[in-house]
Amino acid sequence: RTILNGYRQAFSMLAGLTAVASVDILGGFYTDEKQKFSLLGVLAGIAIILPFLVVLWGIKEKPQAVKENSKQKISALFKETFSNKSFVIAATVFFLSWVAIGIGTGMVTYFVKYWMNIKPMYILLAIQLTALISIPFLVKLSEKIGKKMTFIFGISFWAIVQFSMIFLQ
Repeated sequence: RTILNGYRQAFSMLAGLTAVASVDILGGFYTDEKQKFSLLGVLAGIAIILPFLVVLWGIKEKPQAVKENSKQKISALFKETFSNKSFVIAATVFFLSWVAIGIGTGMVTYFVKYWMNIKPMYILLAIQLTALISIPFLVKLSEKIGKKMTFIFGISFWAIVQFSMIFLQ
């Protein structure tokens, strides 16, 4: 699962890099910012929903499985899901990690744009590329020292980088 998750993260990073690059590409065709980002939103929406539609239309369930699953109430399914302590912890860590990434991205964008007077796209592109390059390293590290220690290493490294931003001038 770790290798599969590495691929998932790599494709997610590639999608982020594509989104960042497409802003500049569309900038050559559209001078109006509102029009450019509206088109980018539509294209991103199509790219996001398309894989789900392919799975929805491409995978057929066995009639027996559909019959068994349709007997359960949605409230019972939610209760069963959220009573699983491991799932709740993993989902919470995942959610809070992405909240932290969002806050960090906002801080970096603000700092780069208003303090350093640099176009934030280049810094965000560098961050995305660094994350993409580090994925195979972290997958190998996870195989050697375990997932928990790799997570602790990654969070510690991220915290050190975030804390060191205080000293940037």
